[in-house]
Amino acid sequence: MSYGKRAKTTNASAPVIKFSDRNKLGQPVGKELAEVSFVDLFNKGNGAILAKFEKSFGEYKMPMGVECMADEVIVCNMNNGTVEFTDFDGTVSLTLPNEATGGPKTFDSPALATLLLDGRIICGDKKGIHIYDSDGVFIKTVKPATTSGGGVYGVVPLRENGGSMLVICEEDRGEIIKFVVYDKDFDNVLKSNKVDFPGSSSQRKTIRFSAGLGNMIALSDMNKFSQGIWLCDTNGNIRQKVGDSQGENDGQFVQAAGVCFDKDGNFLAICSKSSRIMAFRANGDYMCSIQFPEGAIQRPSALAINDNNDMSVVSLAGQCFMFKLQPGDPSAAHPTRGPRPERGYHVLGRNNRGGRGGGRGRGSDRGRGGRGGFRGRGRGGERGSFRPRY
Repeated sequence: MSYGKRAKTTNASAPVIKFSDRNKLGQPVGKELAEVSFVDLFNKGNGAILAKFEKSFGEYKMPMGVECMADEVIVCNMNNGTVEFTDFDGTVSLTLPNEATGGPKTFDSPALATLLLDGRIICGDKKGIHIYDSDGVFIKTVKPATTSGGGVYGVVPLRENGGSMLVICEEDRGEIIKFVVYDKDFDNVLKSNKVDFPGSSSQRKTIRFSAGLGNMIALSDMNKFSQGIWLCDTNGNIRQKVGDSQGENDGQFVQAAGVCFDKDGNFLAICSKSSRIMAFRANGDYMCSIQFPEGAIQRPSALAINDNNDMSVVSLAGQCFMFKLQPGDPSAAHPTRGPRPERGYHVLGRNNRGGRGGGRGRGSDRGRGGRGGFRGRGRGGERGSFRPRY
């Protein structure tokens, strides 16, 4: 049985990234899932995926980034200027930055954080990339030279070149997006490429969320003229655009936000304003919107998943929500989105103007976990020892 809609192709079709093929690119340096398949959940649910609510926690100030390990969550508490490590109950075990471990006194709107397999912690804010060891001791800050007039909006660990780090940089307030690839120690720039978006070169992009797997990079574009997810290779060549125009139909985005991959390159993507999380195949075809029996999250911003099907979602309302992904039930009337605003969304109409009735608004696994989990920051196992268990 076939479900969903096909994505718009811009250049070459995006290849399916099979888990078994990744080793051809080299050894991993960052978190990669080994077990979870959104397509498997979708098929077992006869065309539906369900998120079973587990718990929520936190009083964050505009959280804009999250990472989910086997039993640890990393939250980018943007307006508080911190990155916080918690267990699944919300108990904080580490906050960065802090005076005891050195480095910046505060972060400037942190929106990305991840753990590498060697235990290093990578945090990103408007001032650059801040690198810490597994205990949170500051190592160094790296600021790409290409961020003049822009900022850093993503870091993707790559297998290629013996392990490398792709930094997503904005220039001139979104007129140029570049991929700057460093060696895995952030000592040298290996290459720098402008992302080759189709259409007018002067049209700004608002890339605020990203994800990567193998040789595939997903860029979430919040610009109202180009809403959606761009799928591209590590050289910045666009393979596919997901979301043909701004809207709230299946596969469309009113405001694109967080994105994350499964083991085969299928992905989940957030539409924040409509409070939807949509599932897509690796080639960009829409599968379904995630079912939330207890009600959809209001204004989700970012999400992450681990190999035990635990999904972490942070909301602009200030909390982190934990769910267990499982096969859904297409016959059940479970919510898949939040309530619409009384006057509707501010969606582009004819001639790229706001449509009628559109309101403008204000514009670790730590020694436990399933197969394919990742160790946390050295607790419950050999200190600093990160190894993917496939």
